[in-house]
Amino acid sequence: MPSTVDGASQSDTATTVSGSRAANFAATLLILGALFVFQGESSLAKTGYTALVFLYALHLLVVRRGRDLSEGATDDKFPTFLAICCLVIVASQMATAVLGGTAVQLVIRDSLPYLLLIALPAIGVRIGPAMSGRYLLFLLFALTPICSIAFASDWIARRGLSESGGRFLLSSSTLVVLLFCFAATSSVHGRRRLMWALVAGVSVVSVLLSGTRTFLVLFAAAAIFMTGRLAKGRIPPVRLAAATVAGGMLFYISIPVLENAYLEPGYIASRFNLSALRSDDGLSQDQSFEARTASYSLARQQWREDRLFGTGFGYQYEIPTRDRGVVQTTSLDTPWLLPAKIGAVGTSFYLLFIVAFLRFSLKKLRLLPEVRVALIGWIGALVAYTPFSAWPEDKGTSVALLLIGLMIGAAASMRRERSRSQAE
Repeated sequence: MPSTVDGASQSDTATTVSGSRAANFAATLLILGALFVFQGESSLAKTGYTALVFLYALHLLVVRRGRDLSEGATDDKFPTFLAICCLVIVASQMATAVLGGTAVQLVIRDSLPYLLLIALPAIGVRIGPAMSGRYLLFLLFALTPICSIAFASDWIARRGLSESGGRFLLSSSTLVVLLFCFAATSSVHGRRRLMWALVAGVSVVSVLLSGTRTFLVLFAAAAIFMTGRLAKGRIPPVRLAAATVAGGMLFYISIPVLENAYLEPGYIASRFNLSALRSDDGLSQDQSFEARTASYSLARQQWREDRLFGTGFGYQYEIPTRDRGVVQTTSLDTPWLLPAKIGAVGTSFYLLFIVAFLRFSLKKLRLLPEVRVALIGWIGALVAYTPFSAWPEDKGTSVALLLIGLMIGAAASMRRERSRSQAE
């Protein structure tokens, strides 16, 4: 009899290990796949990746429902109804655009962020409970500097400041901020705090080197929402102030070296010289402000054609630039882009889905206060980012929601382990 029990125990352990390895591999493949596929221009690769994501989601929801990979996720409150409504809206808008004469390839490519925004967090919630918590921490630790450097390399190359850089991974503001928030709270509450503080610093320095002023707003908003009492998983104001001063001094000292090595002398000072933008003349000379103003106008004009349901996917806007003339693009830096494409109805359902998922995440992460605080900081940054961008269209937002789903799984695993220890 004991041998039978031991054999069953060994079998359960082997099954758990196998499920953990499968979940670790799936999560790694999904994250790296998105980072590599969406940095390129291949529509076939992007469409193929999204199709595989949906097939895997169906596999988890139908074939493996109730088995090891979904263990701990069967009692969740994932906003399934809202997710289905969003998918129906996207499908109808794709059909509308195609029937209106827009190229099928352009419609599919333009709709991919909206599809991934539903599928990736659903997958994260399902496979998260089977993941190794240690491996998830390793992924987050490695992705923080990598994604930040990728963002900086992309934008430095876009501004023509370096010939050696360029886009080698998906460049995403929302993903960088989520990873920064997690690194910042881990530098106060987690193990290996010095290492987490180091990668958080690398993240800040990298993106500021790109000259992207919006990150000043995003980092400030995230820091405000993460500040509070240490006992509640937050970052104490004194530590935050000390880290800000130390990081600012280090960045200021390193500017000449970094500019001489990778950028033009005086570039960073010119990008962050906010006093030059106070006058109307200063704003009119700022290309970012000029492009964003044009984006607001074009998106609102397109939305007025069908306020309720939008005009569908694949419409190309013409944005004037000083160096490349007129550029055609389906993406604009304005929150009006969502209602222009999917109307007031579609935008409402997508925002309801995101809010419901984040609310569900905050509830699941209440036993991991430092992770919950990182998520709160990210939410604050998203609110601050809304006037500047249509962040749901950022593929990195979908990857960020996938990571949040995986973190939810880690919380579920911790609760199960605590229950077992109490039972013993």
